[in-house]
Amino acid sequence: MQRLHSTPKEYSWGSPDFLPAIFGTAYTGNPQAELWFGAHPASPTAFDDGTLLSEQLKIPFLVKILSASEPLSLQVHPNKDQAKAGFERENKLGLAQDDPERNYRDDQDKPEMLVALTEFHALSGLRSLPAIIAEISEIQDASTRPLLEKLEEGYMAAFSWLLDEENDMWELVDAVSTYQKSSHSANASAGRIIAQTHPGDRGIVISYLLNALQLSPGEAIYLPAGNLHAYLHGDGVELMSPSDNVIRARFTEKHVDVAEILKIVDFEPLSEPKFSANQIFPSVSEYAPEGAPFKLFRIASDTFRDVATDADSTTTEFATSAAFGGTPDTSITLPITGQAIVLVFSGATTLEDAEGIIEASSPSAWLVKGDTVSINPSADVFIATGA
Repeated sequence: MQRLHSTPKEYSWGSPDFLPAIFGTAYTGNPQAELWFGAHPASPTAFDDGTLLSEQLKIPFLVKILSASEPLSLQVHPNKDQAKAGFERENKLGLAQDDPERNYRDDQDKPEMLVALTEFHALSGLRSLPAIIAEISEIQDASTRPLLEKLEEGYMAAFSWLLDEENDMWELVDAVSTYQKSSHSANASAGRIIAQTHPGDRGIVISYLLNALQLSPGEAIYLPAGNLHAYLHGDGVELMSPSDNVIRARFTEKHVDVAEILKIVDFEPLSEPKFSANQIFPSVSEYAPEGAPFKLFRIASDTFRDVATDADSTTTEFATSAAFGGTPDTSITLPITGQAIVLVFSGATTLEDAEGIIEASSPSAWLVKGDTVSINPSADVFIATGA
């Protein structure tokens, strides 16, 4: 059992307050957007003695605490084959790792999920064409006619037209921006958030082609390869594969590769972007979307007594109280294998291994394998692990 330390990443879209308040980072007045825990070289995680986690272990997932006060870029992630081919192609072109024209930083796919900690606004996946056409048709302006014609041809035609910089979008963007000031639709609400920091961006129009979501705390979304998405506002815990492959579309000053976007985006509509946690026991939620190579447990309860990891089977056992419907010595096993990263958000947690007992007061992060974890009443803890 070892404690983990990370330095917040200061991106312009971050909040100056959330990470200092919830995870004890030093308040600087600058926007603190993300806190990473894992072995990714872009933001190394260290142990107490300064040794980097990546020097000792290869962790097959990456955990981030994210705080967005402004929209992140509209983006999509590749699948494994696309990432491998793209990485090889850009290496052959001689593009440096930090070249702003590079799309692929590694040869890995990047599925990810986000669990909301506060009210969270996002765009995720394509809406149905009839729903898009119905809302765009409400905008009584001649500038919408070309878009409606493209939508009748299908998603690919509409996206190709909207992303083509040769096409003048000013009148259309202005018409949509005017419409959304008085509309109460979910997509109009998302468009207003985008327009606050990216006025005139054609991504405001593109956002009407996507599912606009408002997540309540505890709700989640899963973003597999090809899912065009954007986080707009809010705070959450992200769990993803340890890749840095991001293909950006709009709401950004960074490189936008239209041809690559059209190759990567999944043009099948997404009927249900959100997914619910499995309530495996009272106050124990498991976030395990189908096909994901990782899972996330959240324990928020005043009834826990012990959480233990068996060193041989690398499973985690929860000793429960009678509040779970069993006797105080009932033992429940969760399917946690390999390494796990534990985030203590509130309350006090006791970490015990062969070398002794550690009192883990919130906020803190720990690497767990073959150790015992006792969760005191009122603790709020996340445990991330591979699937």
